[in-house]
Amino acid sequence: CLEAPNDPACLNDMWAFHRHVYEWGFLVVLIGLWLAWFTWVGGPRRVKDRSMAGRDRWRITPRKAWAWSEHRPVWQQPVMGAALALILLLSAVYMVRNDPAALDARATAEMCAFSELVSQRCADAQNTWDDAIAGAWSVASLGLLSLVASAFVFERPLPDGRWPSMLDDEERKALEDAAKEEE
Repeated sequence: CLEAPNDPACLNDMWAFHRHVYEWGFLVVLIGLWLAWFTWVGGPRRVKDRSMAGRDRWRITPRKAWAWSEHRPVWQQPVMGAALALILLLSAVYMVRNDPAALDARATAEMCAFSELVSQRCADAQNTWDDAIAGAWSVASLGLLSLVASAFVFERPLPDGRWPSMLDDEERKALEDAAKEEE
């Protein structure tokens, strides 16, 4: 390799190194930046403080009451999560079934596959169709996540040990009045 530095056999190792850096270097940089941010915001200290403070009791239970509650803001209503999920799922279906650019790309890609054509136009059509499907899956995933998040209740016990979801309206009102008096 010293005598013929441009010999392809000599360049293979350098090509493999650059390919490895390209594939894994971004991940290393991303993790490094996350670690720097985590340290900068005091993450290690916070994690240690929380672990030394003892066990914090949280409860995750399936939602039993889907009715509208006057005790929560609109954005915390469980039906809003289900409505958002429905909107996102319908948007995902629309992205694939009614988008003219995606449908044209699909028709072109199917014609290219049927005719066994290989061209830049066919590749662009396939990429456009793949992007439409990927976008629809992303939106549908967000919809499913919204539905799952609204189907569960995440709660911490009150200072007296009772769970907020077990309170009736009178107890909840008395608790809110007591909190207002303390302010």
